[in-house]
Amino acid sequence: MEILFLGSVVTPVLAERLSGTSIAGNKMQYCVLKELSKIEDVNISAITVKCRAAFPKDRVIFEERDTIEIETNVKGYCAAYCNIPIIKQIWHTVSMYLETRRYIKKEGAPDVILSFNLFPQTGWAAVKSGKKYNIPVATLLADLPIDDANKRNWFMTQWRKLFDCLTIRLIKECKNIIALNENAIKIYHPKADSLIVDGGIDWNSNNTLLAIKGAENKDIVFAGALVQYNGIVNLLQAMQIVKKSGKDIILHIYGDGDLKDYVKAMAEKHDNIVFHGRVASEELTEIYNKAWLLINPRPVNDPISQVTFPSKMFEYLLSGTPVLSTRLSGFTNDYNDVMFFAESDTPQGLADKILEVSCQSQEEMNQKALRARKFVLDNKTWEKQCERIHEYLQKIADTDGRR
Repeated sequence: MEILFLGSVVTPVLAERLSGTSIAGNKMQYCVLKELSKIEDVNISAITVKCRAAFPKDRVIFEERDTIEIETNVKGYCAAYCNIPIIKQIWHTVSMYLETRRYIKKEGAPDVILSFNLFPQTGWAAVKSGKKYNIPVATLLADLPIDDANKRNWFMTQWRKLFDCLTIRLIKECKNIIALNENAIKIYHPKADSLIVDGGIDWNSNNTLLAIKGAENKDIVFAGALVQYNGIVNLLQAMQIVKKSGKDIILHIYGDGDLKDYVKAMAEKHDNIVFHGRVASEELTEIYNKAWLLINPRPVNDPISQVTFPSKMFEYLLSGTPVLSTRLSGFTNDYNDVMFFAESDTPQGLADKILEVSCQSQEEMNQKALRARKFVLDNKTWEKQCERIHEYLQKIADTDGRR
């Protein structure tokens, strides 16, 4: 099966050097390409871009066309674009479409086009090329047109609204959707043929698992973006309630974001909150393993939480440390036995569950951590998830394709 992937993927090393790359988004794309390329009957190429922060944050004004080796047997054709705001998005959209046409004319039409998201930059090329050349199109819909920016001038607000309207239109034109959360299908395209893949972990036999052991202190770890939709404000307020109980429980926060100054101020004011800032991803594995509890306090009714799945959860569940989360819509029933769930995402609800978990025996905590690890390794590696994606794409190619 020939697959043409449209997205914004580069090698992990290059992703760390580029100013505009989403590390989590790049990791998902890279893992999907890597695991699909290992399947015997699959040949896969990618039309992509090297993402930079818009000028003047990044001083590069023009990104040239290029080719890169994303993974063994996965060649990436990088589209050119001008890196000036507004012009960037328009140029990127046109350039991706022209690069896709150029590839199809030279290499022939693939059996299926797989797009990472359907924002105009990639979605226009995927949907319009699919129609022009009669190629079935599927999308891996990880991000949706939800505007979480707090401050923006009138012009940029209107531009964003246009951007989101085009994205919604492209989603409705794509009849095959791989989503992280079934709510994304219900809200944006209920008639689509769909597959739910809530994410994955990059894992193989060469990886090493840290031992599951009891933590010496009751240290909670939060790692992630310090933004409103991640629930950090409610968590900090919950720790004030926990402190009043007299329990010696400390919250350690790793990350960066818009609420960084607020988090630092709270850490200076309360001795049961410690702010560490951003650390390298390699360090987090050991930090997770040494903690007593890992926490995901995302508000349940937040628009982003309603339609996505927090990718950090698989790293949490694999760590050997028990996990506490709010009960987000993406958590299906098979998560019930491998995690602790707070019944409310309010500060009081989070505090009550933290205190309840603190009464668990070490044996109960270890058993929960063992079940979580087995669950992820048995079901949520990217190798396992890409077997499902491959089967789905093969069905599309066989039923909707030209053959």
